[in-house]
Amino acid sequence: MATGVGRGFAIEPGVEIEAKGRYFVIDHVLDVDTVIVRDITTNESERMAIADLQPRTASAAAPEPLPDLTQLDGADWDEARRRRDAIKPLLAMIRPPRSLIAEHARAFGVSAPTMYRWMRAFLTSGNKLSTLLPVKPNGGRGKKRLRPEIDAIIDTAIEQFYLTKQQHSVKGTADEVARLCRNAGLPAPHASTVGRRILAVSERTRLRRRNHGKRADDRLEARPGHYTEAQRPLQIVQIDHTKLDVTVVDEEMRLSVGRPWITLAMDLFSRMVVGFYISLDPPGANNTGLCMAHAVLGKETWLAKHGISTSWPCWGFPATLHLDNAKEFRGEMLQRACDQYDIELVYRPIANPHFGPFIERMMRTLAIEIHKLPGTTFSNPVQKGCYDSENEAALTLSELEGYVAEYITGVYHHKVHSGIGVSPLTKWKQAILGTPTTRGMGHPLRPSDPERIRLDFMPFQKRTVQNYGVKIDRINYYSDVLRRYMSSPSNGRKPNYIFRRDPADISRVYFWDAETKQYYEIPYRDMRRPSMTVWELREVMRRILDDGKREADEELIFETFERLRKRREEAIVETKRARRQRSRKRNAEVFRPKARDDGVVANEKADVPHLSIFDEPIIPFDVDRG
Repeated sequence: MATGVGRGFAIEPGVEIEAKGRYFVIDHVLDVDTVIVRDITTNESERMAIADLQPRTASAAAPEPLPDLTQLDGADWDEARRRRDAIKPLLAMIRPPRSLIAEHARAFGVSAPTMYRWMRAFLTSGNKLSTLLPVKPNGGRGKKRLRPEIDAIIDTAIEQFYLTKQQHSVKGTADEVARLCRNAGLPAPHASTVGRRILAVSERTRLRRRNHGKRADDRLEARPGHYTEAQRPLQIVQIDHTKLDVTVVDEEMRLSVGRPWITLAMDLFSRMVVGFYISLDPPGANNTGLCMAHAVLGKETWLAKHGISTSWPCWGFPATLHLDNAKEFRGEMLQRACDQYDIELVYRPIANPHFGPFIERMMRTLAIEIHKLPGTTFSNPVQKGCYDSENEAALTLSELEGYVAEYITGVYHHKVHSGIGVSPLTKWKQAILGTPTTRGMGHPLRPSDPERIRLDFMPFQKRTVQNYGVKIDRINYYSDVLRRYMSSPSNGRKPNYIFRRDPADISRVYFWDAETKQYYEIPYRDMRRPSMTVWELREVMRRILDDGKREADEELIFETFERLRKRREEAIVETKRARRQRSRKRNAEVFRPKARDDGVVANEKADVPHLSIFDEPIIPFDVDRG
């Protein structure tokens, strides 16, 4: 699996790229999704979709593999952020003078060559924060050289004495270590050794454990901000979420599984929707991360999977991300992923529900569109009346995704927005390509490692590797890649490893190998098992508990899954038969001759409620309508 370090590659004249196994140079940018390229070997030109372009691998030096964000020491991450803050004012200048760089270096306690090295590393990586991490020494320096018993005493003292609300000093903690060592008949380590061990604890942990939680949030977390006007695409992206007024069905049996949530990202400059994510989970950091991955990456393959031919020319990393201030959105890994890709997080101020008026308006208009779908729950009981949402439900999560994407790309992006005077797509194109009177800013960098970006924003779990592989939610996964990690260490305590999993398909997980610094795909141990979503797994576990079983192994899980599948197939047959019978009866009543007031018998067709997405035309809406 690729692990390139750059944020992406440029789409502009003169850039060398790779496509269809050949090397080209970009000659002209025709539109937001097409370019004219010239074959480097034959000098022949052709029109090509940007989706087909890749960075030229032969022209790039092999990059240092990226670390997994969960594996990084908190103190090192804080130091990398401090270094980025040091160089950012210099990077904002076209050609900063050497005297200013030297002055900045002195202010941060480093040499001018070090400041230059940080700037060069940050820029060449595509502004990735991990390139500013402190370099760990390879020799004896930095390694624990104390006896294990003394190490354990230091760790205990830091955990139970220093990291407490009593806020003991570093010197006091060193004295406590010395006391414990004397009681154990061991030599006491130097106070500076204890001090260095305390500094290895992340600043966030130190502040929060020592009763300074608010100070930790003020210093280290993204701060609530205020609305500012965006001046260019991707300068500010807002994320919001809502529960959709529609019931969806499962993929196989087409039976109701509940109302889903949508997490949606909007570019404030153009009002373009840059990405969304639909799931049955309530909104939180995981949904936000998966929505971010969708927003950042090109959409061509995703659109093709849903059979959508409309263009959605949005990709690239936002400079600032506005999102909800609730606790569930403040996950450390979401913060780290945004740090890694140089995305500033700004949380919605508490008690200010109108911080994101544009995206909230979009959510309301989307809700109006959703009410046209079969299975809609409407907005209130009066609208719903006697409509049976569960029985009328027809769309799966994937089909609902396709419908929402079709609507966004085919209707919303082309509708004139009263707030900007043109359609969102026109506004986006004008900024990227320019107008007769203004110069365009060019395309955002095209992400060059989509899989790694998805993984960095994907939910993760920590698990030990056993002789059979790894077990997550009672399901076993195995690959030969895990074999080297199966043996127990000398102390008998197996370490935890990082495994990431896509909620929409748990038939495989992704294992982070810290030695090779890359991810490996780990499938089911029994590869004959059917694919399953995390929501289907939860339904299976609920049924098992309802049957009175307290424990469930993998065999029982998949037996139950198969039994439910068969029952639902039978239920579908019966449901279709019942619906056909009801339909025949309804048609007979609709077309039965009935007497008019004048006594003449007429064969009139009665009004029948109509909610078919295939027969109802998509009606443009006023995005500013309240």
